[in-house]
Amino acid sequence: MIKLKQQQIRTFNRLALRPATGTAELRSELTRLFCLIGSHPHWRCEPLTGRARSDLHHQAVAAPGGEPELEVEWRIQYGIGAVRRPVMVHTGGCSMGMARSRPASREQAVQALTQGVEACAICRADSGLGVLEA
Repeated sequence: MIKLKQQQIRTFNRLALRPATGTAELRSELTRLFCLIGSHPHWRCEPLTGRARSDLHHQAVAAPGGEPELEVEWRIQYGIGAVRRPVMVHTGGCSMGMARSRPASREQAVQALTQGVEACAICRADSGLGVLEA
């Protein structure tokens, strides 16, 4: 099960890098791994709780061949509709920026702010980036 979790983390990391092609396959693989982990016989003896998932994650990272999930420092949230324009810049850990958002480099986040994209009022990405309104 540790190896399955390690595969899941590696797949997540590849997807987080926003590849130009192959995202459907990576998402499909994430779903497959999630199902395999969730239906593993180990969970017949121990309930599958948030704590158990967290423990499995930490064990997979610490085991030989493990790697941590990528840390996303900045996120750009996009609007709905066909155009999907950038609508807000968030810090990577902001829970408000998870829907319809993509990881962004520092340069991309600064560029979005200087082009008029709004900064999140909760995480204050503009302050963290040093781009404050005058």
